[in-house]
Amino acid sequence: MARSPVPEAVQTEVLTLSRRRCCICFGLNQDLTIVRGQIAHLDKDPNNNDLDNLAFLCMAHHDEHDSRTSQSKSFLVQEIKGYRQELYDYWTTPEKATRQDIVLTAIEDIGLAPHVWKIHFLALVPDGWKTVEQYSTGEIWGSMIAMTEELELTVDDWARYQSLFESVLGHISRKLESVILLWGSYLSDDYKHKLQMSLRKLTWAGDTYRTLRGHDPTSLLFLRTQLKEALVNLREICENADHEKSIIA
Repeated sequence: MARSPVPEAVQTEVLTLSRRRCCICFGLNQDLTIVRGQIAHLDKDPNNNDLDNLAFLCMAHHDEHDSRTSQSKSFLVQEIKGYRQELYDYWTTPEKATRQDIVLTAIEDIGLAPHVWKIHFLALVPDGWKTVEQYSTGEIWGSMIAMTEELELTVDDWARYQSLFESVLGHISRKLESVILLWGSYLSDDYKHKLQMSLRKLTWAGDTYRTLRGHDPTSLLFLRTQLKEALVNLREICENADHEKSIIA
Protein backbone atom coordinates (compact mmCIF):
# COMPACT_ATOMS: atom_id res chain seq x y z
CA MET A 1 0.00 0.00 0.00
CA ALA A 2 1.34 3.45 -0.92
CA ARG A 3 2.34 5.70 1.94
CA SER A 4 -0.25 8.41 2.59
CA PRO A 5 1.40 11.82 3.11
CA VAL A 6 0.45 13.77 6.22
CA PRO A 7 -1.98 16.50 5.06
CA GLU A 8 -0.46 19.98 5.16
CA ALA A 9 -3.12 21.23 7.58
CA VAL A 10 -2.28 18.42 10.02
CA GLN A 11 1.47 19.04 9.63
CA THR A 12 0.90 22.71 10.40
CA GLU A 13 -1.04 21.88 13.55
CA VAL A 14 1.65 19.51 14.84
CA LEU A 15 4.42 22.04 14.16
CA THR A 16 2.43 24.87 15.70
CA LEU A 17 1.55 22.91 18.84
CA SER A 18 5.14 21.74 19.33
CA ARG A 19 6.80 25.00 18.23
CA ARG A 20 9.34 22.70 16.51
CA ARG A 21 10.52 21.36 19.87
CA CYS A 22 11.14 17.64 20.29
CA CYS A 23 8.67 16.36 22.89
CA ILE A 24 11.06 13.60 24.03
CA CYS A 25 13.88 16.11 24.58
CA PHE A 26 11.46 18.20 26.60
CA GLY A 27 10.06 15.27 28.53
CA LEU A 28 13.48 13.91 29.51
CA ASN A 29 15.56 17.08 29.93
CA GLN A 30 13.18 20.07 29.75
CA ASP A 31 15.09 20.98 26.58
CA LEU A 32 13.27 23.68 24.59
CA THR A 33 15.84 24.07 21.82
CA ILE A 34 14.34 24.59 18.35
CA VAL A 35 15.53 21.59 16.34
CA ARG A 36 15.53 20.07 12.89
CA GLY A 37 13.21 17.12 13.03
CA GLN A 38 10.41 15.10 11.53
CA ILE A 39 6.80 14.27 12.31
CA ALA A 40 6.72 10.71 13.66
CA HIS A 41 3.85 8.22 13.39
CA LEU A 42 3.74 6.88 16.94
CA ASP A 43 2.13 3.56 15.99
CA LYS A 44 4.59 3.31 13.04
CA ASP A 45 1.69 3.13 10.57
CA PRO A 46 2.58 5.76 7.91
CA ASN A 47 -1.05 5.90 6.80
CA ASN A 48 -2.44 6.79 10.23
CA ASN A 49 -2.34 10.57 10.05
CA ASP A 50 -4.64 11.15 12.99
CA LEU A 51 -3.36 14.09 15.06
CA ASP A 52 -3.17 11.91 18.18
CA ASN A 53 -0.80 9.55 16.36
CA LEU A 54 1.71 12.25 15.40
CA ALA A 55 4.53 13.95 17.28
CA PHE A 56 7.38 16.23 16.25
CA LEU A 57 10.72 14.61 17.16
CA CYS A 58 14.32 15.66 16.65
CA MET A 59 16.25 13.61 14.08
CA ALA A 60 18.01 11.50 16.73
CA HIS A 61 14.83 10.60 18.61
CA HIS A 62 12.90 10.05 15.38
CA ASP A 63 15.55 7.56 14.25
CA GLU A 64 15.49 5.90 17.68
CA HIS A 65 11.71 5.66 17.61
CA ASP A 66 11.78 4.07 14.14
CA SER A 67 14.58 1.67 15.04
CA ARG A 68 13.63 -1.98 15.40
CA THR A 69 16.69 -2.93 17.45
CA SER A 70 16.14 -5.30 20.36
CA GLN A 71 19.30 -4.27 22.18
CA SER A 72 17.62 -1.59 24.25
CA LYS A 73 14.12 -0.64 25.35
CA SER A 74 12.61 1.81 22.88
CA PHE A 75 10.22 4.59 23.82
CA LEU A 76 6.65 3.45 24.46
CA VAL A 77 3.82 5.10 22.56
CA GLN A 78 2.05 6.24 25.74
CA GLU A 79 5.37 7.50 27.10
CA ILE A 80 5.89 9.73 24.06
CA LYS A 81 2.29 10.90 24.21
CA GLY A 82 2.85 11.87 27.85
CA TYR A 83 5.93 13.91 26.94
CA ARG A 84 4.03 15.46 24.04
CA GLN A 85 1.18 16.54 26.30
CA GLU A 86 3.62 18.07 28.77
CA LEU A 87 5.16 20.08 25.92
CA TYR A 88 1.80 21.21 24.57
CA ASP A 89 0.69 22.18 28.08
CA TYR A 90 3.88 24.19 28.52
CA TRP A 91 2.99 26.46 25.62
CA THR A 92 -0.64 26.87 26.61
CA THR A 93 -0.06 27.51 30.32
CA PRO A 94 0.95 31.18 30.77
CA GLU A 95 2.59 30.72 34.17
CA LYS A 96 4.96 28.09 32.73
CA ALA A 97 5.91 29.56 29.39
CA THR A 98 8.32 32.44 29.89
CA ARG A 99 8.04 35.61 27.86
CA GLN A 100 11.40 34.98 26.22
CA ASP A 101 10.36 31.48 25.11
CA ILE A 102 7.21 32.84 23.50
CA VAL A 103 8.93 35.73 21.77
CA LEU A 104 11.80 33.63 20.41
CA THR A 105 9.41 30.98 19.12
CA ALA A 106 7.23 33.58 17.40
CA ILE A 107 10.23 35.25 15.77
CA GLU A 108 11.65 31.88 14.72
CA ASP A 109 8.36 31.04 12.99
CA ILE A 110 8.43 34.37 11.17
CA GLY A 111 12.04 33.93 10.08
CA LEU A 112 11.31 30.49 8.62
CA ALA A 113 8.18 31.49 6.67
CA PRO A 114 9.94 33.29 3.75
CA HIS A 115 12.00 30.20 3.01
CA VAL A 116 8.84 28.57 1.61
CA TRP A 117 8.93 31.20 -1.15
CA LYS A 118 12.68 30.63 -1.66
CA ILE A 119 12.18 26.90 -2.23
CA HIS A 120 9.36 27.41 -4.73
CA PHE A 121 11.09 30.30 -6.53
CA LEU A 122 14.32 28.37 -7.09
CA ALA A 123 12.32 25.39 -8.35
CA LEU A 124 10.50 27.56 -10.90
CA VAL A 125 13.46 29.59 -12.17
CA PRO A 126 15.54 27.78 -14.80
CA ASP A 127 18.68 26.36 -13.10
CA GLY A 128 17.62 28.13 -9.90
CA TRP A 129 19.13 25.71 -7.38
CA LYS A 130 22.24 25.19 -9.51
CA THR A 131 22.83 28.94 -9.58
CA VAL A 132 22.78 29.37 -5.79
CA GLU A 133 24.52 26.15 -4.72
CA GLN A 134 27.78 28.03 -4.19
CA TYR A 135 26.25 30.62 -1.87
CA SER A 136 25.71 30.56 1.88
CA THR A 137 22.18 30.81 3.25
CA GLY A 138 22.57 34.54 3.87
CA GLU A 139 23.83 35.18 0.34
CA ILE A 140 21.07 33.27 -1.45
CA TRP A 141 18.52 36.06 -1.10
CA GLY A 142 20.82 38.55 -2.84
CA SER A 143 21.50 36.00 -5.57
CA MET A 144 17.79 35.46 -6.14
CA ILE A 145 17.18 39.21 -6.37
CA ALA A 146 19.95 39.42 -8.98
CA MET A 147 18.31 36.54 -10.89
CA THR A 148 15.20 38.61 -11.51
CA GLU A 149 17.26 41.03 -13.60
CA GLU A 150 18.50 38.20 -15.82
CA LEU A 151 15.24 36.32 -16.33
CA GLU A 152 14.10 36.09 -19.95
CA LEU A 153 10.40 36.53 -19.29
CA THR A 154 7.57 35.71 -21.66
CA VAL A 155 3.81 36.09 -21.41
CA ASP A 156 3.62 32.47 -20.24
CA ASP A 157 5.61 33.37 -17.12
CA TRP A 158 2.60 35.10 -15.61
CA ALA A 159 1.14 31.61 -15.17
CA ARG A 160 4.51 30.07 -14.22
CA TYR A 161 4.88 32.28 -11.14
CA GLN A 162 1.19 32.34 -10.24
CA SER A 163 1.59 29.91 -7.32
CA LEU A 164 4.19 32.20 -5.72
CA PHE A 165 1.82 35.12 -5.49
CA GLU A 166 -1.54 33.40 -5.02
CA SER A 167 -0.53 30.47 -2.79
CA VAL A 168 2.91 30.85 -1.20
CA LEU A 169 2.62 34.58 -0.55
CA GLY A 170 -0.79 33.99 1.01
CA HIS A 171 0.68 31.32 3.30
CA ILE A 172 3.41 33.70 4.49
CA SER A 173 0.93 36.54 5.00
CA ARG A 174 -1.32 34.33 7.10
CA LYS A 175 1.68 33.26 9.18
CA LEU A 176 2.55 36.91 9.90
CA GLU A 177 -1.06 37.72 10.68
CA SER A 178 -1.36 34.83 13.14
CA VAL A 179 1.87 35.73 14.93
CA ILE A 180 0.85 39.38 15.26
CA LEU A 181 -2.60 38.34 16.52
CA LEU A 182 -1.42 35.66 18.97
CA TRP A 183 1.89 37.05 20.20
CA GLY A 184 1.82 40.73 19.26
CA SER A 185 1.57 41.84 22.89
CA TYR A 186 4.89 40.09 23.62
CA LEU A 187 6.80 41.70 20.75
CA SER A 188 8.55 45.06 20.88
CA ASP A 189 6.60 47.94 19.34
CA ASP A 190 9.36 48.53 16.79
CA TYR A 191 9.45 44.92 15.63
CA LYS A 192 5.67 44.64 15.54
CA HIS A 193 5.54 47.78 13.38
CA LYS A 194 8.08 46.24 10.98
CA LEU A 195 5.95 43.09 10.74
CA GLN A 196 2.83 45.10 10.03
CA MET A 197 4.62 47.03 7.27
CA SER A 198 5.93 43.77 5.76
CA LEU A 199 2.43 42.30 5.85
CA ARG A 200 1.05 45.31 3.99
CA LYS A 201 3.75 44.95 1.32
CA LEU A 202 3.02 41.24 0.87
CA THR A 203 -0.71 41.87 0.62
CA TRP A 204 -0.12 44.65 -1.89
CA ALA A 205 2.17 42.40 -3.96
CA GLY A 206 -0.46 39.67 -4.17
CA ASP A 207 -3.24 42.09 -5.07
CA THR A 208 -1.11 43.88 -7.66
CA TYR A 209 -0.09 40.61 -9.31
CA ARG A 210 -3.70 39.51 -9.71
CA THR A 211 -4.69 42.94 -11.09
CA LEU A 212 -1.85 43.17 -13.62
CA ARG A 213 -2.22 39.57 -14.75
CA GLY A 214 -5.89 40.09 -15.43
CA HIS A 215 -5.65 43.46 -17.22
CA ASP A 216 -2.23 43.75 -18.77
CA PRO A 217 -0.60 40.31 -19.22
CA THR A 218 1.98 41.67 -21.69
CA SER A 219 3.57 44.02 -19.16
CA LEU A 220 6.50 41.77 -18.29
CA LEU A 221 8.36 44.68 -16.74
CA PHE A 222 5.76 44.68 -13.96
CA LEU A 223 6.19 40.93 -13.42
CA ARG A 224 9.96 41.37 -13.06
CA THR A 225 9.39 44.23 -10.63
CA GLN A 226 6.90 42.22 -8.60
CA LEU A 227 9.30 39.27 -8.26
CA LYS A 228 12.16 41.53 -7.24
CA GLU A 229 10.17 43.55 -4.70
CA ALA A 230 8.71 40.40 -3.14
CA LEU A 231 12.21 38.95 -2.70
CA VAL A 232 13.52 42.19 -1.19
CA ASN A 233 10.64 42.24 1.28
CA LEU A 234 11.05 38.58 2.22
CA ARG A 235 14.78 39.03 2.76
CA GLU A 236 14.00 41.97 5.02
CA ILE A 237 11.62 39.80 7.06
CA CYS A 238 14.39 37.25 7.61
CA GLU A 239 16.95 39.93 8.50
CA ASN A 240 14.59 41.65 10.93
CA ALA A 241 13.84 38.32 12.61
CA ASP A 242 17.56 37.52 12.99
CA HIS A 243 18.23 40.99 14.39
CA GLU A 244 15.36 40.78 16.87
CA LYS A 245 16.50 37.35 18.08
CA SER A 246 20.05 38.63 18.60
CA ILE A 247 18.71 41.40 20.85
CA ILE A 248 16.60 39.04 22.96
CA ALA A 249 18.95 36.06 23.23
